[in-house]
This record gives sequence, structure tokens and C-alpha cells, in this order.
Amino acid sequence: MDDDDRKGAGLHKPDEFAPAFGLYREALAQVRAAERFHDSERPDARLRESDAAAAAIILTQASLESWVKTVCNGADIDTSRVNWIQCWRDSLPDAVCAPGADPDVKSGPQRWAILDMLNDLRNYLAHGDKKARDKVRRALPDVMPLDVLTKDVAFLFVYEANIWFEYGMALTGLLAPTRSLLLEMSPGLLD
Repeated sequence: MDDDDRKGAGLHKPDEFAPAFGLYREALAQVRAAERFHDSERPDARLRESDAAAAAIILTQASLESWVKTVCNGADIDTSRVNWIQCWRDSLPDAVCAPGADPDVKSGPQRWAILDMLNDLRNYLAHGDKKARDKVRRALPDVMPLDVLTKDVAFLFVYEANIWFEYGMALTGLLAPTRSLLLEMSPGLLD
């Protein structure tokens, strides 16, 4: 792997790998699949849309966690005792570690409720976590959890992740898997 490949993978050091890029790229593809199924006449279209939306939600959360933990760990910040949202809030500002970092970036998007909901939905979907399910039901009392799994909700979380990745890039100067960067790397991604 040459230096340009390492930059494209969002790496600090040659021996690091940032799976966030592949995870977010697949999340984008799953949102596109949810959109196609939403517009489909297939008898199982709604089920397929919800499957793709669930995959997009899980992959989006995984990409955000993967990227922030990779960046913090690369900056020798111990993230073993904090969850991924705390890493974005508390640890990432200490990881300003690349020449391209913007010294004027002081705080993140301050959209913690969306990250909390993404985390709860992901834990509910991936683990059947009772605590997460209860939090989702309290947040959306008149909605069945399956009804949340739509192309629009999947798009919302992927869009929000892009905001966080752009913030992370500005703060640290390191590449993050933003939508525009992934489309540049994979031009037919959303076709």
C-alpha cells in the first residue's frame, strides 16, 4: 500500500486500517436499496425496504464508531472506557493530530440526541437490547419499531453521519468517509 492508498483509507500510520470507509460506503448503498424498494411494485417491497433501512442504520453507527475510535486510538487516546458517542464529544477534540486540522473548529454539531437515537436503534436492531427497545418506544410512543425502518429514516442517519464526518475531518485534518469523498472514490456508488 503506497502513501496515497493510506490517505484514502483514513490512516494515521501504515499499519492501521479504518473500516469506517467500507462500512459507510455500504450504508450509502443500503439507503439507495431502501429507496429502490420503496418505489417498487414488488409484493415484498416494504419488507425489503425495512431490511435495507435496518442495514443502513447498523452500518452507519458502526462507521461512526469505527472512525472516531480509530482516530482517537491513533492519537494515543484511550477509548476503552468510553462509548463511541463520548469519543465524539470528549475525546475527538483532543485528537487534533494532522497538519490539515482546522484550529478554528471548537465543537461538534451538537446533535447528540440524533446520535443517541442512532445508538438505541442500532442496539435494538443488532442485539434485541431491551433497554434500547424501551428507549426507542419512549421516544416514538405511537410508532411501531418496524415502521421506523424506512428509506427516509435511513437517509436521515446517513446524512447526519456525513455531518459528523465532515466535522471530524475539519477538527483532525484526517480523511473521513464523507459522502462526497466516497462518491469520488466510487463514482457509480449510488447508481
